[in-house]
Amino acid sequence: IVGAWLAPILSIFILFLVYLIGRELLNKWVGLIAVFLVGVLPTEFFHRSRLGNADHHTFEVFAVLGIVLFLLLAQKYKKWYLVLVSGFFLGLYLWAWQGGLFFIAVLGIWYITEFLIKYFKKESTFSTSRDFFLTVLVGIIIILPYYIMIHPPLVYVIAILMALALPVVLQGLSLLIKNRYIFLLALALLAIRAIPLVGPNMLHFIDSALRALFWGFGSPVDEMIPSSPTVLFSAYGISIFFAIGGFYYVIKNKVPVLFIVWCVINTLLVIGQRRWGYYFVVTEALLAGLFLSEVSKFLRKDSRSAACVVMLIFLILPSL
Repeated sequence: IVGAWLAPILSIFILFLVYLIGRELLNKWVGLIAVFLVGVLPTEFFHRSRLGNADHHTFEVFAVLGIVLFLLLAQKYKKWYLVLVSGFFLGLYLWAWQGGLFFIAVLGIWYITEFLIKYFKKESTFSTSRDFFLTVLVGIIIILPYYIMIHPPLVYVIAILMALALPVVLQGLSLLIKNRYIFLLALALLAIRAIPLVGPNMLHFIDSALRALFWGFGSPVDEMIPSSPTVLFSAYGISIFFAIGGFYYVIKNKVPVLFIVWCVINTLLVIGQRRWGYYFVVTEALLAGLFLSEVSKFLRKDSRSAACVVMLIFLILPSL
């Protein structure tokens, strides 16, 4: 009974988290539009969150949204302790899925990207390093009892240690090396030197993980095949084009790097395998909401709300 009800109950909390992320990114209308799209579009999330679908994917989405939301809040309001909550959600994510290291990799890509942007702009990188380190550390502490019990493969241990060492190494190098080009050269040399240390097992693990996540060509499993334009349009309707337009406003409005990295990776995931639609629908809806909110500013204030309602109905018609 608990398993049957868990997905639809969690979906209510997921919609609330989607609203909060949209509100923090720009305004409440982005959040409301995204909630509407996530709730009605016939995507993988819609099918997996129905009553009786005792699957862990809805819990994954819930945990990911918690991670992203509290990292965004910590960055926006300069309150470092909020990343501890983000770490708590990361721990839940690791408990929910054996492949949970995937989102640590996503956070790693965000961290490296934002670190380098700030470093080249000569801005302080300490808060970014601290937020990433504490989020991963808290998540690992929460999952640690389970890992001790099951004795995970050595590659898991190496991956976790690398994630924890990454901010220490980058932050240390940035303090020691002031010349940007020498800094990049030092990073490249460290990466080259690290390859033999991690060993062929880690390289094989990374290759297998990338194929499992992104590469669906030739798969006999229906949910693991790539998303064709027909599949995307039937699931997301015209909102998929609004989401593409949303990328423009993401750059224009200087949305946090974390959100941009999250959107790009989710897009690559769903192109490679249609099953990742339960991740993609959230970022797709937020991007479409951002685009619609920005475009509506060109309309008169007295007709803006009515026009948005009409456009929302128009967006989802091809998917119904």
